[in-house]
Amino acid sequence: MRKFTLAAVILALMALAGEATLRGLYPLPPAWPEPQTKHLHSPLLGWVLVPGSQSFVIDAPVSVNSLGLRDDEIPREKPAGEIRILCLGDSFTFALGIRFEDLYVQQLERRLSREAAPQRFQAINAAVAGYNTRQELIYLLTDGLTLEPDLIIVGFYWNDLVGNENPLPDIASTPRVAEGADARETGDRETTHTIPAGIRNRLRQSLVIYRGTLAVKSLLALLKPPTDDYAVVQAALLHGDEAALEGYWRAAGERLGQIAKVARELDVPAILVAFPMEVHLRGSYEEMVFAKRLAEIWAPTGFPFVDLEPAYRAALDRGDNPFLPYDLHPSVVGMKIAADALYQVIRERGYLDFGKRGAS
Repeated sequence: MRKFTLAAVILALMALAGEATLRGLYPLPPAWPEPQTKHLHSPLLGWVLVPGSQSFVIDAPVSVNSLGLRDDEIPREKPAGEIRILCLGDSFTFALGIRFEDLYVQQLERRLSREAAPQRFQAINAAVAGYNTRQELIYLLTDGLTLEPDLIIVGFYWNDLVGNENPLPDIASTPRVAEGADARETGDRETTHTIPAGIRNRLRQSLVIYRGTLAVKSLLALLKPPTDDYAVVQAALLHGDEAALEGYWRAAGERLGQIAKVARELDVPAILVAFPMEVHLRGSYEEMVFAKRLAEIWAPTGFPFVDLEPAYRAALDRGDNPFLPYDLHPSVVGMKIAADALYQVIRERGYLDFGKRGAS
């Protein structure tokens, strides 16, 4: 018993010493306050945000309005004189770990309102974490059109290539939210743990536990590489395996073309913005052609394409991390880069004069 106690004390002291050392080298991992953001099962879209809910995403608070969007409370019918920008996307636009006021959607709205006064702008954040381009198209054809956008922005990350080949549902007859038991909320972390939230959050902020868990996951990935679509697509992108990607590009291109077609029918412009992969920018992957290929697919639409990779790379070179320190999503720096780039395109293309629309 004494030997066991002594061993436990020694291990505890080693862990404390390791923790102190790591804290001198790295920032603390973020806390994960609860509840984390939940979703409702949607036969139409797969999943949707819970209207009127309050939660957190990583350590940033999330408020969902009555329309089921991470945005201010806004009327569905556009007020007279208001210019609306509909921002479609996944977790990079929804913005994991970022406070609402720092979203690129909000930064863009503020800058347009400031520099194009007295015009009134409403940039609407219609992104949901995990959505691909197919889901964004479905949202646009249903809820998005009812918001009467004057400009459409589509945020695109590499994992949006997955799942676009699935057929569109019958929009007229498919319910947005399931009924009864199928309408359950998902993503509730409280129901999957027995350790109290306060203790869990302290453990999550331990660098010894965090980096140890990361090392174990990396080792397991080496011993048994994942074989799901996301792993296949990411590996193919990094190593330039265009043959493996052809079907994914074709399906994504079809969905992007359909979004552009909707924009042309509305007589409004659409902008496609590509977010870079952190592992690509920090590694040596010379065969990576993600942004170039995406630009080629979007070019026939005649609408502008925004590649954030050069600006993200420049930020890294000057020591301003455009990514969250413990996550692959954009930091506040990355969000500002996106907002600035989109503002420049809007200004250069003359899209501020929405009375003339400016669509191709």
